[in-house]
Amino acid sequence: MPGSEMTKQVNKTIFIIRIFFFMICVMGSWLVCFTVKEWDHYQLLAIGIGCMLGSLVILVDVFLKGFSLRGLTALSFGLGTEQRTFGEHWEEPRGSGRNRDLGV
Repeated sequence: MPGSEMTKQVNKTIFIIRIFFFMICVMGSWLVCFTVKEWDHYQLLAIGIGCMLGSLVILVDVFLKGFSLRGLTALSFGLGTEQRTFGEHWEEPRGSGRNRDLGV
């Protein structure tokens, strides 16, 4: 049973961190309204957007619990490499884009 107690303690810690992150999102979105004078009337909208953004990030964290950051990094690097490789071999058709003005 010691593993169960350790899991509960970790879950409490993560819950506190999530609440702190949510509060930072809400406070940050509220403070953004003070940067532009015309946005003073939209403070509740900004707080709502901060709540939605914070909730979205927390939900993604909860749903991707078993997802590794190493896999995400490898996937994004692989897609970036593929895009660059295919982009180098692509040629514009004749008479389109920048060559049209030159009559080529």
